[in-house]
Amino acid sequence: MRKLTLISRGDNDDANPDALVVNRNRFSYKIAQLFLPDSNVRIIWDVFIFMVIWYNSVITPIRIFIMSGHDSTPQALISLDVVFDFVFVADTILRFYRPYVDGNTGQIVMDQQLIRSKYMGSFTLYINAIACIPIIKLPISLLLSANQQTSLLTYFNVFRMIRVLHLPEQFQELKRFKERKGPVNEPVFRMYIILFFMILFMCQCGCLYFGLSTLLTVDDICPAPDNFVDDVLGEELWVAQDTVTTNVMDTRVCEIEPSIDCEECPQTIFFTRSLYFLMQTIFTIGYGDSVVPSKSSVEMALGCVFMVFGVVAYAMTIANMTSVLANLDVVNMQFRHEMDTVSHWMAFRSLPIQLKQQITTFFSYLSRSQHGVLDEKLLGELPPRLRTELAEGNILLLTKVPFFNENRSNMLLSLAASALKRRVYTPGSFIIHQAEMQRELIIIKTGKADILLEGVPDAVGSLLPGDFIGDYQLLFGTVNQVSVRTVDYTEALVLTFAEFQQVMSHPHNVDFAFAKLGGTFRQSHDDGCIETIYETKESIKKIMSTANTILGGKSRSKLKDMMAEHEIVTNEFRILPNSKVHVYWDVFSIASILYYSIDAPIRIASSYRASALASSYDYGFTVGYCIDAMFIVDMILRASVYAYSSYEHGRTIIVTNKSQIRQKYLSSGKFKIDLLAIVPFDLIAAGTSSYHSLFRLSKLIRVSQIPQAASNLQNHLDACLHIKTTETQRSVLLMLMYSLLLIVWSSAGWNALRQGESGVISVYWALTTLSTVGYGDVTPEDFVETVYALIVGAVGAVFTAAVVANVTSFFHDAELSEHNYEHQMNCIKRYVERHKISHDSSQRVLEYFDYVEQEQDGLSESVILREAIPDHLASNVLIHITQPMVEACDFFADCENGLIRKIMTSLEQVFFGAQCMVMNKHVPSNSMYFIKKGLVHLMKADEEDESLKVIRKLDANDCFAEGCLVEYWEKNPFLAQTASECELWTLKRSVFQQILGEFPRSRTLLKQVNTKQNDEQYRRRASVHDALKAAERAKRNATRFIHPHSLFIQGWFGVILGVTLYSMIVLPFRVAFLENYEISPAWVFFDYFGDCIFLVDFLFRASFEAFFDENNNLVVDHKAIWQHFVKSGK
Repeated sequence: MRKLTLISRGDNDDANPDALVVNRNRFSYKIAQLFLPDSNVRIIWDVFIFMVIWYNSVITPIRIFIMSGHDSTPQALISLDVVFDFVFVADTILRFYRPYVDGNTGQIVMDQQLIRSKYMGSFTLYINAIACIPIIKLPISLLLSANQQTSLLTYFNVFRMIRVLHLPEQFQELKRFKERKGPVNEPVFRMYIILFFMILFMCQCGCLYFGLSTLLTVDDICPAPDNFVDDVLGEELWVAQDTVTTNVMDTRVCEIEPSIDCEECPQTIFFTRSLYFLMQTIFTIGYGDSVVPSKSSVEMALGCVFMVFGVVAYAMTIANMTSVLANLDVVNMQFRHEMDTVSHWMAFRSLPIQLKQQITTFFSYLSRSQHGVLDEKLLGELPPRLRTELAEGNILLLTKVPFFNENRSNMLLSLAASALKRRVYTPGSFIIHQAEMQRELIIIKTGKADILLEGVPDAVGSLLPGDFIGDYQLLFGTVNQVSVRTVDYTEALVLTFAEFQQVMSHPHNVDFAFAKLGGTFRQSHDDGCIETIYETKESIKKIMSTANTILGGKSRSKLKDMMAEHEIVTNEFRILPNSKVHVYWDVFSIASILYYSIDAPIRIASSYRASALASSYDYGFTVGYCIDAMFIVDMILRASVYAYSSYEHGRTIIVTNKSQIRQKYLSSGKFKIDLLAIVPFDLIAAGTSSYHSLFRLSKLIRVSQIPQAASNLQNHLDACLHIKTTETQRSVLLMLMYSLLLIVWSSAGWNALRQGESGVISVYWALTTLSTVGYGDVTPEDFVETVYALIVGAVGAVFTAAVVANVTSFFHDAELSEHNYEHQMNCIKRYVERHKISHDSSQRVLEYFDYVEQEQDGLSESVILREAIPDHLASNVLIHITQPMVEACDFFADCENGLIRKIMTSLEQVFFGAQCMVMNKHVPSNSMYFIKKGLVHLMKADEEDESLKVIRKLDANDCFAEGCLVEYWEKNPFLAQTASECELWTLKRSVFQQILGEFPRSRTLLKQVNTKQNDEQYRRRASVHDALKAAERAKRNATRFIHPHSLFIQGWFGVILGVTLYSMIVLPFRVAFLENYEISPAWVFFDYFGDCIFLVDFLFRASFEAFFDENNNLVVDHKAIWQHFVKSGK
């Protein structure tokens, strides 16, 4: 938000020679003060001028082309002309004194010389001067007759229409004004401008269409009734063929038909029918009814111009509507789209429910706190100095840590504060694990975390905002003495060991000799280290004392009392936020609102057609009254028993207090709508025994609750039933509901106006109009129907543009992955050709992208883990993905838990296509490999003919090349080749050695394991592993199954496709055209044959068609096949 600054000279002008000079003329200064930017006087005046320009731009064409030469111009319009002439002159003069905002400095310029100079050199002055020309008509009119004065007053107003050129500038000034108040949604603002100018253009061109077609064809479009047939009906112009217009003017018709009032010159109908033609042309409806151009060349030429403009204008409307929908809530939409991607990926990886909920709740908190944007993205684009200034705000928290006390240098504190990373932990997340080496300083910023000790059932302490833990482990490289688990959403500032090393390696901190001490301060005599040791010992004493108290049972009675009190508090009935009741009520409320919205207009239309609108109550209102009662019950429940979740002071709490529940509901916008919707206007109808239908219209205010009800349903499906729905699905649901309501309302209004047409025809007309198809077989036949068609056509065109934009956005999202894939493949091919990459290397790259697209639905796992999910949650996900592989590896069977956890989070994902060499004879391997998916063959060269012989076949959760981690291989003892597309995870020797340095016991153990790989224990483990694999293969061979990639399945799919096509094509044909003919035996045979084919297909798929699980293992068990078939929904 930009702040405007006013600079003016006073008595000390010489002290500030560069300040803007303010004219001391009192009158000029007062005018300038009144018309300051953003002042109320200026805003009101600009709005008034805008309305005057709009009035003149619409009324002047009407007076020139429709009213000219017929009735005398009303005196009120003539008086307004005179007033507006003086208004434009006044505005032209005032602009010599109006301050403006300098675009370069953002300051308000009040210097009269600068204002006058800028105005005199602008195009605005010339436009205003031309618009003031009509003022001279006042002295000239004294010399003219009455008729000449009327024509003069009308045609001189054309000069004022040049002020239309000011409208874009005024819109820009309005935009700048709104930007100074807050952000402006550019597409929405642009949409308003487009609609405004389209309406203005329709009014002006409608008058032009009527005026040119009549003035160039007939002398008088409103002749005497006796001359109407000869002077108008016999001419080639569209007015003559428009029965809506001619029936009113032709006395032969209007005097006979009682429903038509005769009018010699129906100017209102002229304007309305002309506008109606422009509406159906610009919005591409094209009814083709009586207002279309006749064979006149002038009308044809105008029609061509209007059609070209209509196509461009409507295309702009659709394109801008797409942009509006994409940017209406751009922050939340982008976040929801990213959340949909993450949810899709979590389903692909089959993450456990607990981990899914942890990630989901994290993103919910992130959306609530900072619109779903990670800190890394928020701060990544800031310059380094600005990031440092923001980070220095955490120095006060940092100085509570003994090592970083206030006596440290500002440079050390600034570097350490800049190295702190913000993490958000969801409720129940472990920040640190006992007996593991983590080496991270954790400072709690908001929220709460419990300190846990193994063997102690309850928490032994708590960490509150400002508390810290892990400083001792960070400085001295020891394992964690306790575990820490969050109670609620907890924001923490984390200083990792890697960042701490960089801080200590800074030239300013060389005196600490951290690197020389081996990356620890165990041998240091620094005062901060000594104080850290003392504080840690005191903390451990308190923790052990609390643990002994808990284990001794001294606090059991207190805990029991607390639990009893909790039971008393929560004993009162409440509907919790995750109750399934919410889902059922959301569905009911949406259905009820739709019932209100459909029943009311249809009932009113039916009553109006039957001339029974004032009729009394009928039993059809019973359903509505039952729904009213349900909504009243809902209001009572929301004010008393609907508990809600609230986030306060870093914690999420479930509020069950009745007074708080009532206060929240009564202060919400939903309560106001609910209250208005249940106001018993029906009592008035009951008292008068009439107009029940009209008084029920107040219930339609609930239509405004549809978007919120859809959002509530989306949230409750996730929270209560764990059903994920995307933002696109919600948008489609809203689009369908609003489309239904618009069709019902439009058709109900048309049905009320057209007494002789059925409801089906009314729906047909509404669809042809709203969809801009416009067949033209059902069209307006009088003035009222024309006005109604104008409104429905304009609203429907905009709504149709919104639907097209929504569908475009939907398919754009659906094809986004495919387009990215094609773009990536094309770029890679160009890159390979330009740099002459070898065929093998380029093939591997292409196979990788193909694997990601085909096997992972285009989801790049590395990008999601690196950019979408924060580090601590990404570590939990990696542990879930890699845990089966690492735990199945005998090499790490006896290692410490901390080492295994580090290994799981250090693995890197790689992909190989089929028949690719993972380990060859030329390059010694420096990585260990874990198989997540696919098959790998280990091979050795035959000593006689040097041919490769397979010595072992490995599949999912197997590993190989572990020996290279503890010793350097000069030559690979075996070769490894993929037998299928494989997803492998690698552990590099350098990374493993760095991890192993923190676990000396495991280092010794792994060296022993590596040297004894040929002993009896290892051979026994390997033989058992191979025996299990062999047993699994034997079971598979003994089971009768159909391979999903077999030729039989492909041929069977062709049979099913043929039978399906037969059913889709032949059966509807027989129903439609052969209903009264005898069915031939051949067709009966094909029918039963198709039924048998579908039955056999069901049995095959439910019992014998094997499938690949998430680890790419072929599942042939019949029970598992049946469960997979049932879950698939086929």
